[in-house]
Amino acid sequence: MKEIVKYIFLFASLCLSSIPVFSRDDTLKPPPNRKVRVVERTMIINAKPEEVFAFMDDINNTGRHMTESNAQMAGSKLKLEWLTDYKTGLYAKYRWTGKVMGMKMNFIVIVTQWDKGKSKKWETTGEAKMIVISWYRMYLELNPNGDGATTAKLGILYTKSKNMLGFLLGKRYSIWCVKSMLKDTKKHFAEHERK
Repeated sequence: MKEIVKYIFLFASLCLSSIPVFSRDDTLKPPPNRKVRVVERTMIINAKPEEVFAFMDDINNTGRHMTESNAQMAGSKLKLEWLTDYKTGLYAKYRWTGKVMGMKMNFIVIVTQWDKGKSKKWETTGEAKMIVISWYRMYLELNPNGDGATTAKLGILYTKSKNMLGFLLGKRYSIWCVKSMLKDTKKHFAEHERK
């Protein structure tokens, strides 16, 4: 009987170890023979990690800078379309579409790691039609800093597009995206605190 229990336990362990809980195989790779660059920023946000995560996990909040007309988007804005029935969590998938400076934008993003209240990774997948970068992977890491606030680390790994706009604006655009996401989050909780 002990042998049977031992084999059942071994089989169950093997099955469970092959199930991705918060991540998946790293099958989404940057374009080959392209230099991957990194932009990373850290900001203190006056809210608990789980509150910050809930806000930043919603792309309607952190992607706001792409849905509003502004100078960095050349006066244009993109449309967000959900490709999964759920909007947060592992494998959530959505598409950005629109035109910037008359050029079409069309790219799909998938969440590849998700640890509720703590961390997340999301990246472009498939054929991405973007203007200044050709591929990206973003990551978010949250840590309590002991006084009820959160240290939020947000970064982007990216490859520049091969065109002149990618050469000139790829880094600037990536910095703007990361800063916008963090600033929008900080502003949200500062306004929430005043109420």
